[in-house]
Amino acid sequence: MHTTETPGSVGQLLSPKVSTWLRYAVIVLLVAGVFFRFVNLSQKVYWTDEALTSLRSSGHTKVEFVEEQFTGAVISPETVMRYQSLEPENGWGHTLAALMGNAEHTPLYFLGVRGWMEWFGSGSGAVRGLSAVFGVLAFPCVFWLALELFQSRVAAWVSLGLFAITPLHILYAQEARPYSLWTLCIVLSSAALLRAMRVRSWQSWSIYGLSVALGLYTQLLFALVAIAHALYILGVEQILQKRRLTDTARAYALSAGGALLSLSPWIVLLVVRADRIRVTTASLKEVTSLDHLINRWFLGLSRSLVGIDLAAANLLLVLLVVWALVVLCRQTVPRCWLLVLLLVAVPFLGLALPDVLLGGGRTIRIRYLIPSYVGLQLALVYLLTRALAPSNRWQPWLWRGVLGAMVAIALSSNLDSANSDLWWNKSVSRSAYYLPVAEMINREAKPLVIADRHPSAILAFNRRLDSHVRLQLVGDRDRFQVARGYKPVFLLNPSEKLRTVLERQGYRLKVVYRDPHAPDAEADRLWRVQRPAKAQTLQQKPASAPANLPRNAEVLSEEG
Repeated sequence: MHTTETPGSVGQLLSPKVSTWLRYAVIVLLVAGVFFRFVNLSQKVYWTDEALTSLRSSGHTKVEFVEEQFTGAVISPETVMRYQSLEPENGWGHTLAALMGNAEHTPLYFLGVRGWMEWFGSGSGAVRGLSAVFGVLAFPCVFWLALELFQSRVAAWVSLGLFAITPLHILYAQEARPYSLWTLCIVLSSAALLRAMRVRSWQSWSIYGLSVALGLYTQLLFALVAIAHALYILGVEQILQKRRLTDTARAYALSAGGALLSLSPWIVLLVVRADRIRVTTASLKEVTSLDHLINRWFLGLSRSLVGIDLAAANLLLVLLVVWALVVLCRQTVPRCWLLVLLLVAVPFLGLALPDVLLGGGRTIRIRYLIPSYVGLQLALVYLLTRALAPSNRWQPWLWRGVLGAMVAIALSSNLDSANSDLWWNKSVSRSAYYLPVAEMINREAKPLVIADRHPSAILAFNRRLDSHVRLQLVGDRDRFQVARGYKPVFLLNPSEKLRTVLERQGYRLKVVYRDPHAPDAEADRLWRVQRPAKAQTLQQKPASAPANLPRNAEVLSEEG
């Protein structure tokens, strides 16, 4: 691995020797980082996106689940869980078919989950374990990237320590989604690119091309990283060195072109499924005001780097990363700062410009901006590493204080997250009700839960239900009849039409849980189905009961 500091290299501007205390400090942070990635994996809320990971990786589809179970029949949580578990009749072909039906997600991670489930099972903690492993595998790649970029072991050690405890990377290493693998591909491919440009061998360019192919098959947004790499090659080889066509440019074109060619079957699938993809990604295009976008960008930076909302101090963190970029650009050679700047700018602008010009909320999804946050971290590494050099001036001590404060806040946030069932990355507005509502249902002796929409949410919420609970999933609302013999009966996120049908049948509906985190239209999460007093009297005197009284109304006669 290249560590020699050439004349004028970035490494000469940094502390030349890794001190013993720094090594020990980073080792402590590494241990903490591994711990936070694996602790309480089963405890945390398994939200809708994760449920869809299990659904598709096990070879099932949402359409299949709705057609087979939204029939009005009474089923158990185990029946619902079957759609998130491996079954003998569902082989790898079923998994691939399920993934091809949702082509907006490339298949590498999900196929990995399929293989992982065969070894470790379908439980929440077991499935998330694969993401945690990818999160740890990123450690050596981060060290390698910082070493290639800054040509300084001190910077590499600092980068490794900061990455290990960064809340963004920890949270997505605990989630059954592709983002920890995507992060691994981002740092791996960037390090491989720098090495290939330095070594100039076909083997090194082959490694780079393979890393790009892995990135594209992990997340389609990796294309923005590949574009940043292409602009970097263009900037370094043709603009800075004023060469028309270099061997490096040719090698890059062959490597990246080969990776893109390997994706061609999935590109064809994207074209074929274009109409369906537009429907499934429609929420990304919801109109969002510019003020709201900017506020969320500031919040996203704070949550990603230190794990919490710093309120008014979010602006200070923004100024810090801007200053880090300025210092990087002023004090390092273009070969260094250009890659960092492109990693930050290309993915961000690639999503922010459509948000601003066309409307949408792509950049509100913090996970979509992981390449930009990796770039910002690299800029911070350079700024804070300079503070570790011995000096009698006061400025380095200021930056050491900033570094210590960031580490302390991040560790505190990670500790809070480790002890919490729900954190901001689980879409609180959609998932916060799982815990209190499931607790209300589970403590009843013989409850029935009726639902008629949001099948993805049902798959996720079902994991919180005890085995004695029963569900009745409704497809045909007009012909629906409440099942007999259960008490109490609940409605979970019912549609207005289902409520109207039940009220026409003589039932009374009462909201028993209102979600303070959800939009007003979705806030009434759990309803209790009750029979009016008049209907109870009629049930006691069947001879005088009206002809249109539901035949199963007596089930609820004790509800009062």
